[in-house]
Amino acid sequence: MGITIDAGALDALFEATGGHAFLYRHLASAVVNELPGRHVSPGDQEAAGAADDQHVA
Repeated sequence: MGITIDAGALDALFEATGGHAFLYRHLASAVVNELPGRHVSPGDQEAAGAADDQHVA
């Protein structure tokens, strides 16, 4: 994929998903899909989570 993810972002993803592998991968994918570039920082997972919540009805 060619992305870089800050260590803090990895920690934030782990915390947000409780370490659940499927949820972790799903949230990480949502974050990457929302980014214009290929770099993930800690605040990005929060934005993707909010966007993901809007898609769930």
